[in-house]
Amino acid sequence: MQNKPIKLPGFLIADLYANVLVDIVENKFAGKGIGLQQNEVQPIRYLGQNLKRVLVIVRDETSAFINDPALAFLTKILNACHLNLSDIAIINLYSKQFTQEELAAEVSANHILLFDIKPTELNLPFNIPNFQVNVFDGCTFVTFPGLNVMMEESAESKILKSKMWVTLKKAFKLD
Repeated sequence: MQNKPIKLPGFLIADLYANVLVDIVENKFAGKGIGLQQNEVQPIRYLGQNLKRVLVIVRDETSAFINDPALAFLTKILNACHLNLSDIAIINLYSKQFTQEELAAEVSANHILLFDIKPTELNLPFNIPNFQVNVFDGCTFVTFPGLNVMMEESAESKILKSKMWVTLKKAFKLD
C-alpha cells in the first residue's frame, strides 16, 4: 500500500481547525541580527483564499480574524450566496487600520462587504447607509450592521437578516 499525501482544500482545513487556528508571524531573519524596520509595511493578513475576490471586513476584538460564532453565521450567509471560505478574504480592522488604497494594492476585490465599518474608515470619499449597494472604482461596496447584532435572536435581527439577504441578492445578482 502506497502512502500518497492527501491535499485538503483550504476551506476544509479552516473548518477542521476553526477552534484552534493560531496565526504566528515568523521573522525569517530572527537570530541573524536583522529585524523588521520600524517603518516597514507588514503585508495585509486575511483568512480565506479570495478566489472569487470578495473581501469581508469586520471589527472583532476577540480574535485574529473573526470569532467562531460570527464565522459560523458568515458561512451560512456565504452558502446562500453560493460562496465559501475559499472564495473570500476576511480582514479584521480591530488591531490595524487600512485605507482602500492599501487594500486594493494587496487584496484584489470585486465586492467589499463591510460589517460595522463605515466606508470613510477606509479613506473612501463616500459614506453609505447600511443595506445599500454602491459601485466605486469598479468595486461593489455594501455596508451592514455588525455580525453580532444580526446574530441575535430577536425580531429586530430577523428584520436585519431579511434586509441583508435582499441586499446580497442585488449585490451578487442572485435573482
